[in-house]
Amino acid sequence: VSGVAEALGMKSYGIIAVYTVILLTVSQMVRQAVYVGWSDILYNEMEDSSKLFQLCGGIRLIHTLGYGGTKKDEAKLYQTLIKTIRNPWFLIEVTKEKQK
Repeated sequence: VSGVAEALGMKSYGIIAVYTVILLTVSQMVRQAVYVGWSDILYNEMEDSSKLFQLCGGIRLIHTLGYGGTKKDEAKLYQTLIKTIRNPWFLIEVTKEKQK
């Protein structure tokens, strides 16, 4: 093992450093393989996101029209979109599939 440490330029660090590097590398690889993305589940599992798309389309339309009150209306729609996305319970209610 000392020959490997010398080849890597770590002869003064010792065997503990080699094992630490190997352990950190393997743990990072395992973490990447097991990562599920819990924070993304809420957004990936939305049933009906058409209302959110309509809100984004409205923001884009107001931005491209450029009439007198554009900035104020655009800011209100952005604020509504941000509040909707930040509140998980409201987001679930907005994106709930329509009852037939």
